[in-house]
Formats: sequence, structure tokens, C-alpha cells
Amino acid sequence: MKLLTVAGDKGLLENISYIVLLALMFLLPIFISPFGLLSFAFAKVFLTVFAVVVAFSLFILLILKKGSITFPKSWAMLTLAAVPLVTLVSALVGGSIQTSLIGYGIELDTFFSVLILFVLLFLVMQVFTSAKKIFYAYIAFALAMLILFVFHGVRFLAGPEFLSFDLFPLITSNTFGKWNDLAILSGLVVILSALMLETTRVAKRMKLVAYGVFALALVHLAIVNFFLVWVVLGVLALISFVYLFSFGKGEETKRKIPTLSIIVLALSVLFIISGQQISNTIASLLDISVIDVRPLWSSTFEIAQQTFSGVVTTLFGSGPNTFVYQWAQFKPDIVNQTLLWNTDFNYGISYLATTLVTVGVVGALAWIAFLVFFVYQGFMSLFSRKESQNSFLAYLTLSSFVASLFLWTVLLFYVPGIVVIILTFFFTGLFLSTLSVSGILPQKEISFIKSPKVGFAITLSLVFILIAGISLGYLSFQKTLSSVYYQQGLLALNRDGDVVTAGQKISQAVSLAEHDVYYRTLVDLNLFQLNQILSTEDLSTNASVSRAQQTLGLAVGNAQAAINSNPLNYQNHATLAGVYAAVAPLNVEGALQGARSAYQNAIERAPKNPALPLALARLEANQGDMNAAREWINRSLGIKNNYTEAIFTLAQIEVSEGNIEEAIASVEITTLIEPNNATLYFQLGLLYYNDDQFGNAATSFENAITLVPEYANAKYFLGLTYYELNRRSDAINQFLALEETNPGNEEIEFILGNLQAGLPPFDEVQPPFDDEPENREELPLDEEGL
Repeated sequence: MKLLTVAGDKGLLENISYIVLLALMFLLPIFISPFGLLSFAFAKVFLTVFAVVVAFSLFILLILKKGSITFPKSWAMLTLAAVPLVTLVSALVGGSIQTSLIGYGIELDTFFSVLILFVLLFLVMQVFTSAKKIFYAYIAFALAMLILFVFHGVRFLAGPEFLSFDLFPLITSNTFGKWNDLAILSGLVVILSALMLETTRVAKRMKLVAYGVFALALVHLAIVNFFLVWVVLGVLALISFVYLFSFGKGEETKRKIPTLSIIVLALSVLFIISGQQISNTIASLLDISVIDVRPLWSSTFEIAQQTFSGVVTTLFGSGPNTFVYQWAQFKPDIVNQTLLWNTDFNYGISYLATTLVTVGVVGALAWIAFLVFFVYQGFMSLFSRKESQNSFLAYLTLSSFVASLFLWTVLLFYVPGIVVIILTFFFTGLFLSTLSVSGILPQKEISFIKSPKVGFAITLSLVFILIAGISLGYLSFQKTLSSVYYQQGLLALNRDGDVVTAGQKISQAVSLAEHDVYYRTLVDLNLFQLNQILSTEDLSTNASVSRAQQTLGLAVGNAQAAINSNPLNYQNHATLAGVYAAVAPLNVEGALQGARSAYQNAIERAPKNPALPLALARLEANQGDMNAAREWINRSLGIKNNYTEAIFTLAQIEVSEGNIEEAIASVEITTLIEPNNATLYFQLGLLYYNDDQFGNAATSFENAITLVPEYANAKYFLGLTYYELNRRSDAINQFLALEETNPGNEEIEFILGNLQAGLPPFDEVQPPFDDEPENREELPLDEEGL
């Protein structure tokens, strides 16, 4: 194949920049951290930041060496700077500057990430200065995808245990992010390979490889079966068919039928219409189970509307990387009646739609301006092809535009993983590069060596930019290293039970990056150590009291540090409240008031979370103020009327005060009014169970399970009730069902073993379990959606 080349060599610096970015294109989909020291997200982000910082530094040095810089001769190119600039302003006027500027280091909607992404786009546009270089980027991406196709294909056939490396336990485990991202990446391969085969002449061997990759991509598309990708591919295939049939010509100037576009269009229509049946069959054969949930469009716009409460938030939003906190404040009430009531979403319905909330109207306009510029240039390139233009360069222009358009459309309607977002900017940079190479986007060289004053000012500015870029790279390295220490601390805690080592590692993580999640983990360790002191040491000695006070002080300090790190996160305030609540029964001075105040602060930031007023209710109940406890429980049930935990606590309060008969009568009347409310039947069953009316309790629990078959706690107490009614076999059946839905639950296995051995359920029970689950502070089983 004959490729265009650029005359002359611009030197070692440009070649290294090109190699670094080319390596990024190849490694990005497949790179993982060795030994699992980093999460996939951190590994991808660090790889990208490293490549961008190195390439950018070399690019600045190249400019200084040449004494000039070349830019596309278009004012519209300023839209590339508009989005990062508005994002920076939004971060500075938002509620948490640290969260919005850089966050944990892996979020792709902070100012730092947006800046890196647009710098990557700019660098690709500047470095890939020939058709040959651009095509090598395609080859690098194709090789990476071929590796992924082989990897997943082998695992589909051999099972998830094969090539798991202790990192890929499920059939859907991968090196790139979400399972749906495999469909997006496969769609990208389909676009690049189909357009190459239909618009260019290639050698026979390359044509066979292209057909093979095209087929493999379609197979993986069918296996994942992501509806959005089929829709977008179908539309693009239709447009490509019309365009290629109208403007493309085959041999001897005869029109050529774009067969591959027809195939992609036909498959897209097939999977759009019948994809669910096909997907169910494939999922059953390969044991694929994936849940991917997001807020709706209506929910995203509702959050945006609630966010725009003032001039600043209307113009610049709540700040980059803060959608999750707006969700906690303003999520629709209907969400609390679903399984997602306790889910905090970091994004809205899509990556781009989220920016309406986080960077406001001005930010949204900046994004629209950039995308309008991109689409305009794309369509101009389709209809302004010069007769003398190389056909291969025309393919690169067409394919890079269609590929970028495909990716931006995905970002408009979905929240993909890190790899897809980074590739979106990379391919957009490749497209703009083809415009420069083909002359569609004229270039202008600006020299600053002719005037000493101008040269000095520009050189000083470039050196400053170089230092800033290197500093950002070092900051990213610190964030990455802190994540390594944090992961090591969690490993020491969860695998080895080594609290001391865990504390040391997490403290090292904090010394590099003061993230609230690190501080919250330290609080958990502090409370564990405090409980050990209180339960094992003689508190009549000064030494033990001093250790307890010191540990409590550390817990309070770490919780306060979490709040200082990110005051927007309600979890930080709830953590501080939990520390005070843990020692409130010991009559520690100020603990009760501190817990109340911290819970109130948490509720202000997450008023739609029913767990927070319930926590306050339990705090008041432990202090003996049952009236205040009831008020907070009623508030919790007002937020989520089927909240099982609140019902459980309310039943305990009624039992403790001897109000069982009145409570039973009240709940019975309520069930007549709301006969389809499973939570009410569960509450009624608990009251009957506590009053030893096991026959009525069994009926109530059975009614709850009839309405909600997966009601785990209702099954748990129904099994205990059956035992009390001498229906041992029925009790065993309930716990067998629970064992299937709660694999590995030690308490269920313990009870089931006793029942099957003919023993009482809690025979010889040992801590942390007890034989009075109805009197525990929390329900025996975690309940999703209830």
C-alpha cells in the first residue's frame, strides 16, 4: 500500500513524542497494573497522564528549539480551549475546589482530567503529521483490539477460570472497563475496517486481516449486544451507504455497492428489533450477567433544574465532579421506591449531559461550541475533497471523522469507561490532523525569534507551561502512589486481619493525597481499636483510659479531616456522627450533641436518604428518648415508606415500651388500607413474633413474601417462626432458599446446619451472632430495595 509521507525529519523530540502517543493508543485498551497494585481506572489514567506529560514536555522543547509554532488557521480552534477554561472557572467557584480540580485522580470530569484530555487531542493533532503516522495509530489500535478479541474469545470457549490470572474472575471481566465498552470498542473496529475495505485498495494479506478483524468485531458486538451501539452503528451505516454510493467510485469510474455498510445496517436492524431474544440465548450459553444502571434523562434534567438555584450555579453549575452530591440532595422521590434508593450516581444519563449540572449553562455552551466546530469540519471534509487528494488520505479523513462522531454520540447518550472517553479525544485529534495534512484546515506558523522582546515573553511563558505540565504529572504520580498504599492497606486488613499494618499503609496514602475515603477508612480502624480497648482492657486504670481517649481523639480527628477534605460528601459528616454515637452511651462529654449535629449536617447534604434520620432515631432510642426516636423514624418512612430497617426499629421500640397490642391493632388496620404493602406485613409479623403469636406471625410473613418473593428478612423470620410452630421441614426450606440468594452468609449456614441436625436454630451460638435477632440494632440480612 502506498502511503503519504512528510518530507524531512523534525528531529528526535518529535519522533519520541510520536512513539509515546502511539504506544498509548496500543496500550490503553489492554494495559493493567502489574500484581494488581492499582485499580484498572488508576492504571489507565496514570498511563494517559504519563504519556501526555512526556509528549507535551517534548513538544514544548521542540517549539523552543525551532523558535516557532504551527497552528491551524481557524478562529474556531479556540473552542478547544473554551471547555477547559470554563471548567476551571466552575471548579474555582464551586463548593469544593479540591474535589473539582483533581478529585481522587481517576474521575474524568475534573478540571485536571478535562485539561489532560484536550491537551491529548491537541498533541495528537500536532504530532501525527502524515497519513503514515495516522495509519500506524489505526494499526496500534487494531492490534490491541485483536489481542482483546482473542482473549475474550478463548475465555468464552474455555470458561472464566482460563486466563483469569486472579484478576478476571467473571466471564465479563476485562482490561478496559465496563462490559458495554467492549461493544463500543468493537463498533469502532467495525467502522475503521469496513470503511478501509470499501474505500481503499489494499494488499491481499491486509484485506484478509481486515475482513477477519471486521468479523471478530461483529461477533463481539452480538455477544455484548449493547442497544445504543447498534442504533448508532445502524444510523452511521445508512449514512455511509448513501455517501459511498453517491460519491465513491470503483474501478473504471463505475459506482460500487458498499456491501459492508449494508451488512452492518442489516445486522443493526436485526438486533434492534430482535436483540433481546438473541441476547438472552447468548447470555444463557455463556453465563453472562451484567447490570448497568443510570439515572434517566428526566432525572438528570431535574437535578440540573434544582442545581440552578442562583446566578453562579446557573452559569457555572455545581462544580466539576460534583454530580454525585447534587444527586444526594435533589434525586427524584420515586427513586427511593426502587432498588436504587441507596445508590449514589457519579454521572447523569450520559457523560455530556452531566456537564449541564456540573459546569452549568456556560459550560454546556462551551461543549456545544466545540462539538459544532467538530461536526462542521467533519461534514465540510466529506464534501470538499480535492480531485488531487490521495485516496488513502481521504479514507483516513472519512474514517477518523465517522469514528469520532460515533464516539461522541456514545458520550452524548451514555457514560462509558475511561478507555472509551480517552479514545474519543484521541480519534478526534487524529481527525483534525487529517484535515491539516490534506490542507482542508490551513496551517499558520508563528515565529517568535525575530523579536527579542516577544521571544523572551513567549519563551518565559513556554517554560512556565512546561514546569506546570511536569508538576501536574508529579501530582498525578502522587495520587497514583497513594492509591497503591491504600490498596495495600485494604489488603492487609481484609486478607490478613492486620489492623496495625493497614493503618500504617493508609496513613502513608494520606500523607500523599488527603482523600476523604482514606480518612473514613482510618476512622473504621480507630473505632475497631477503640472497641477492642473497651471490651478487653480494665478501664479503671489510667493507662487504659488514656489509650481509649487517644484512640477516640484519633477517630474524631480523622472524621473531621474527611469533612475538611470534602465538605460536600454527606458520608463524611455521617462518619463523624458515627464516631460520637459509638461513645454516646458511655456518657462522654459532648458526644451526644456532636452526633446529633453531625447527623443534621449529613441530612442537609442528603435530605432524600432515609438511612440518616433512621440513624438519628436509633441514637435517640439508645438515649431513652422514644418520642424523638419515633419522630425520626416517621421522617425516614416519609422519605421511603417501605424502608424495612425503619420498620424493624419501630417494632423494637413498641416492644420495649410494652405497646405490642396497640401497635398490632394499628398495623392491622393499615394493612387493610394498603393490602399490597409488603413492608407493613413484615412489621406486623415482627410484632406477632415478639408477642409469641407465631401462627399470626407466620401468616404475616407469608403475606409479605407473596408480595415480594425476594424479601430475605421476611424469609429469615418466617423460618424461625416455622421452627417455633414445630414445622422444622418448612423452616429448613426457608433457610435453604436464603442460602441460595445469600451465598457465604455464616449465620444462615449456622442456623441451617442446626436445623438439619435436629437442633434449635441458635444452639451453641457464639458472637458475633446471638439468639435474639429480633432485638438486634440492625436486621440480620442486607435487603436490596427495602
